[in-house]
Amino acid sequence: MANNPDNVPPFFEPIVEFYYSLPPISRTWFTASMAVTTLHTFEQIESSKIFFDYDRVKPPFLELWRIATAFCWAGPGTLTDFSTLMLLYNLAVIMPSYERSPFPTGNGRHRMTDSIVALAVCTVLILSSYLLITQTKLYMEILRVFPDVHPVLLPIFTRTLLYAVILLESRRHPNRQHNINFFPVPGKFVPLFHVGFGLIMNYRINETIHGILVGYMFEFLVTRHEWLGRRRIVQAPHLLVQSLGEEVGSGPEVNNPNRPYLEPGANHLHRAAAVGDMQFVASQIERVEALTSTGAIAMEARKFRQPDRNGWQPIHEAARSGQLDVLCLLLEVDVVTREDTAEVAYRRRAGMLQVNVNARTNDNRGYTPLRLVEEHQGIDSECCELLCQVGGVSLGPGDNDRNDED
Repeated sequence: MANNPDNVPPFFEPIVEFYYSLPPISRTWFTASMAVTTLHTFEQIESSKIFFDYDRVKPPFLELWRIATAFCWAGPGTLTDFSTLMLLYNLAVIMPSYERSPFPTGNGRHRMTDSIVALAVCTVLILSSYLLITQTKLYMEILRVFPDVHPVLLPIFTRTLLYAVILLESRRHPNRQHNINFFPVPGKFVPLFHVGFGLIMNYRINETIHGILVGYMFEFLVTRHEWLGRRRIVQAPHLLVQSLGEEVGSGPEVNNPNRPYLEPGANHLHRAAAVGDMQFVASQIERVEALTSTGAIAMEARKFRQPDRNGWQPIHEAARSGQLDVLCLLLEVDVVTREDTAEVAYRRRAGMLQVNVNARTNDNRGYTPLRLVEEHQGIDSECCELLCQVGGVSLGPGDNDRNDED
């Protein structure tokens, strides 16, 4: 297990293993939230020093650390409070689930890029909307007439940001089951469950509502709109993409079987397709071609179409990360150069793998490979041209034309 320290007592091994299985962004946020909340629990820092207070952030005080600590503080309760523990638990469960398959943000081919953009944009939306509300004369008048309401409206932005992520996760994976406060809940009902649970338990739900609205705003900003020529209002900056790299799962975690970017059910072909390991993919195809029995061929070829927990096959990983050569191998495509125009053409041959070019993720309700290429590589990419020439159809969640081909 990567980064797992040696000599861990057996009792703590599951905890340490879970911690290091978290994706990097989720692990960083969870660690910071645990640190700030623990220091507050043991009275090492006062809540008055860490929550967001615009009057203390702006000149002449310039207490800029409040912008960061406000998003890493689980609230006025301690680590023994149920609401605080549930917030940290949901942060450790929901955020990793979203980070493993976030909303695409345009230029990035890296899930870390998409996750950073989501948190950054939601943070800006939270701060700007909070200031827009609290700096109005109406808000000031409410505080003057009802001074006791101020502690209730004290911002706990960790909750707000978490509920924005919860909304995005529910929109991204509406059919995925989540264990929320020990109750199994389908993804599309998770935000509503949190609102209802908060009302029943008499918890403050202002952050819940605020976060859900911010999540909807972010989804609108990163969705391709026809009236914008299928462009997004907000997309990942090129500098961030270049600094993090362009390949999904690149780096030292590629050969780690516990690497966080692949869901349970993924096989070695998923990993190879994601990072463009043509040698491994070709070797697996050779194993199929060496067989003579029809049953053995069908059994060996099945792994090329094996879905992970979210219905992602190796072809989806290759499409998302823009691995043109791997797509050609999986789809058994011949590359032909036309003599009259010198243009490249792609033609599928009758092969043994039977990989469906229009296979959809998420129980046949999610993305086709062509839609993933459009989202992550662009409509002018070579991968897009390849899939279009071999019969690819662009479908995503919510599109009615289901593909029922096996």
